[in-house]
Amino acid sequence: MPENDARTELENKIEQLVKVAKEADKEQIKVMTNSLQISVGMAKSQEQDPMEIEKLTGLAETLKDIEEKNSSGKKIPKADIEALENFKSKPQKKTTGAHVPTGMPLLDAELGGGFMSPGSILVKGAPGTGKTAFCLAISDQTLKDGKEVVFIVTNKFPNEIKQMAKELGYNLDKARFVDMYSWLVGERKGTISSLDATSILEYLEDELEKGKLETVVFDSLASLLLYNDDRTVQRFLDAFNAMIKEQNAISLVVIETGVVEKSTEEVFDYLSDNTVLLEEDKLTLEKTSHAKPKKRAFRFDVSDKGFRIKD
Repeated sequence: MPENDARTELENKIEQLVKVAKEADKEQIKVMTNSLQISVGMAKSQEQDPMEIEKLTGLAETLKDIEEKNSSGKKIPKADIEALENFKSKPQKKTTGAHVPTGMPLLDAELGGGFMSPGSILVKGAPGTGKTAFCLAISDQTLKDGKEVVFIVTNKFPNEIKQMAKELGYNLDKARFVDMYSWLVGERKGTISSLDATSILEYLEDELEKGKLETVVFDSLASLLLYNDDRTVQRFLDAFNAMIKEQNAISLVVIETGVVEKSTEEVFDYLSDNTVLLEEDKLTLEKTSHAKPKKRAFRFDVSDKGFRIKD
């Protein structure tokens, strides 16, 4: 089969999968899951395009996951349907969105005014390198601009984050916090009583529609990896970023380097529009959606004056 015909067939298959998922047809989902798994085997035996094989495999795994969740016949969560739709080929469009300022003049100048919105930013680095402080700086600037911030915390109590912000000279009193940490440490007062990736997406799907967003922080993915396998967290990040983009906002997602396999970290990079690496006193823009493709490193410090770019 010619390559273009194969891709057209795959696109049609994805459309059909989305339709079946929306209808929550339990039996049809099972049939299509089995059909996809057979297609994956055939594609591999025929040595088809590796990218198409990878896409088919991802589709099969995503639909299998949906089938398992749909065993009770409940409505399929919107985030899972979006995960299927994300397999569609999308034409590359020139980004024409607004910019979300970081509050750091040198960084904003490099980014053409800030991070492009809508967009996703992966903030990575070893523990203690300033990842949360970086997110606090951008959150503070967003609030100063009169926009809304949602701060999702999985590794600290919200009050600890607010106190940390004050010590850096920031004020996050007007930010909305989603507390996932209380449940993790055995307290029952948290916003979400589970770190199951699907449950989180279902909650956020409703929560993030309550206001007009500009910046959403998820700190951090490391906690999800304690309760979900790598593949599930990869799908979570893809669906989460898509959800935030629908709100015309930016997402800042924190991950500690060294807690995941290098291959998984590379997938996280691939799923993000921008990647910021923090190392001791150095910030590197590893990837940006801005027109400038080159890597750019800056020196920074964190003090009671906040997260500041020095050069």
